[in-house]
Amino acid sequence: MILTEQQINYIDKNLQLYGLKNQTLKEDILDHICTYIENTEETNFDIAYQNAINQFGGYLNINQLQKETNAQLYFKSAKNRT
Repeated sequence: MILTEQQINYIDKNLQLYGLKNQTLKEDILDHICTYIENTEETNFDIAYQNAINQFGGYLNINQLQKETNAQLYFKSAKNRT
């Protein structure tokens, strides 16, 4: 399946809606989701998108990735100050 710009924007907005604020992390996850969808044999975008989210463990797991990234960035920043 080849994704349209509209579908990519939809995924991007959903990731933001579900708590991904870190731009680098959001771009990485967006890329992985798009790659998964483009490599699937599923022809229905909604089903392919849901399957991709499930591969990440659902939105709760994606939100947890954001929290862990924030913690790592904080500790890295604190370490650099010393």
